[in-house]
Amino acid sequence: MNKYYIFFTATLLRRSSSYRRWCWCSQVSALDGFLSSSLDLSTDSSPLTPRTGSVYFTYLPVSSITVVSLGDTSSACPPPAPIMHLGQWALSSEQSCTVGQVKGHVVCCLFLQLQWSCSLCGSVYRQACSSSQCRSTSSVFQSKAKLVIDDGTGEAHVWFSGALVRPLMGLTDAQWEGLQRALRVRGHVRVYPRGQSQVCDGDSDDFLLHFLLCVCSSDVMNRPLSLTCRKHTNRRPQEVRKFTRGDRDFLTRLTPPLQLTCLHLHPD
Repeated sequence: MNKYYIFFTATLLRRSSSYRRWCWCSQVSALDGFLSSSLDLSTDSSPLTPRTGSVYFTYLPVSSITVVSLGDTSSACPPPAPIMHLGQWALSSEQSCTVGQVKGHVVCCLFLQLQWSCSLCGSVYRQACSSSQCRSTSSVFQSKAKLVIDDGTGEAHVWFSGALVRPLMGLTDAQWEGLQRALRVRGHVRVYPRGQSQVCDGDSDDFLLHFLLCVCSSDVMNRPLSLTCRKHTNRRPQEVRKFTRGDRDFLTRLTPPLQLTCLHLHPD
């Protein structure tokens, strides 16, 4: 009877270790099902004991990394968004270009809202959820702003939200965290324009509101910006407005401004 001396290594994935085994077999086909029927692959650190057959092995810890894939090198990085002029972008078709880079100057701040919201129901969170039917004890800080930006060819209303609002306001991380702490009791604050002045919901003598009013009307926000935006596709139709001058009435069609959402605020 011919015998074969066979050496092989098996790796247990859940232990990051391998087992080297030597065995004598009368037939190569005897290896079929060897791991499943001949050995008890326990997970302790002691040498394993075979159930049947003359099998001897030693335990050797290993540390290795297997490279499964180098990634999909066929798909290149997407090209940067094209630079868009607001006047031309407003007149272009809805599906021609939805994302573009815009460079312009901030004309004014139309809207700023900072709010602690209940993480469960979304209601205002003032040290506790304002909804009587919600018992959640966790909250998230939300922020959004709306600005008018002019690039010389036209104007657009641009929405900012989340992490983009802090650099938009020119605040450091420490100032942003302090602003969130100061808003804990009130829960939310909203600043918006009325005519040429900035107004807000609440007492204008409050130091927090005064700070936000100063920031919104200062050169910190009213500065040149470079950003990547997505165009809103659900534009409103033209509005017909009536104006009276003296004893005469005038009807005119007003085209709604281009509406954009900021995706990325490029550093100055």
